[in-house]
Amino acid sequence: MNPIQFRKDVLRGSHHDPRNALKLTPYDTEIRYDPLTGRSSRICHFSSSTRLPKNFEQLVESTQKHCPFCPERILRETPRFDESLLPEGRLRLGEAVLFPNLNPYDELSAVIVPCRAHYFPANELPVKIVVDGIRLARDFLALLEHKREGAYYGSFYWNYLPPSGGSQIHPHMHVLYSTAAPNLLRERLAAEKQYFKQYRRTYQQDLCALEEEQGERWVGSTGTIHWHTPFAPTGLLGDLMATFPKKKRLTELNDEDITEFAHALRAAMQAFSNTNLWSFNLAFYPQATGIKTSEHWLAAHLVPRLYIAPGLHSADVSFMQLLLDEKFATVYPEQVAKQIKNVFKEQDLLSS
Repeated sequence: MNPIQFRKDVLRGSHHDPRNALKLTPYDTEIRYDPLTGRSSRICHFSSSTRLPKNFEQLVESTQKHCPFCPERILRETPRFDESLLPEGRLRLGEAVLFPNLNPYDELSAVIVPCRAHYFPANELPVKIVVDGIRLARDFLALLEHKREGAYYGSFYWNYLPPSGGSQIHPHMHVLYSTAAPNLLRERLAAEKQYFKQYRRTYQQDLCALEEEQGERWVGSTGTIHWHTPFAPTGLLGDLMATFPKKKRLTELNDEDITEFAHALRAAMQAFSNTNLWSFNLAFYPQATGIKTSEHWLAAHLVPRLYIAPGLHSADVSFMQLLLDEKFATVYPEQVAKQIKNVFKEQDLLSS
């Protein structure tokens, strides 16, 4: 028997709504609980705009004039690693270039610029630049695994365009190699370890099996990778999770895994762009190096981002998420899963 449970509370309120001639109008709020950690997440109902700001084209053009990641400046305006770590100072793969973060988050903090082009709409990101960026991150982390002893968390992150916190329009990715797991990763790994100790099974294996059986949030499998929308959402307009069975770290992915992931990621962004979403955060959740037990499967988490009021450049993160650590969404994960699954089907990405 699968021990995972999807728990939620449904709260009903009412108010006199001016959008309904001030009639007494009921509304529901759902509080859902993450089946692994117990963290709560709300599904509320209010409108927001997902359109681009009116001045976005001018912003792209003006930032290109001084962009440190464009090809005519990148080698002059970005740092190099010390030769003791990386003799050539930077790593390259195709158009992609990896170098130290000028404003590092940790002892080993790198930036990857995956392409020469200054801007792509999120739904038009070429598969090749996603593949080359992730492959370069994997190769860099593999190099570090051979050079550094002890338990390290090799992580990959991507902030795409301003709503995500991206500081440059030009596509760029982050790689961290740290002895300290970030809060959420540390919490999830500890909960997975406890789950494995109690049930002698991998949490993500049980979760994917249950999501596939119930079907509501199950997008499907693309080759070896499983996709679903989380029961307790993170993003205002939904999110998507990819699971890599029996892989613990990014360094365990082969080129075929990465290419498969990149095609599906592009399809997911096309699905989100159908509702005019144009920015995102992406994170991989790894196990530490040196851990050989099987309680963790590598996962990647995609969260679309937006300005809730584009004219004001209003962020989609408020007191609720930042000060209370309470995520909320305005759409149901079950609805998001259907939208993404339709695009995966149209592009013939799902395994039979």
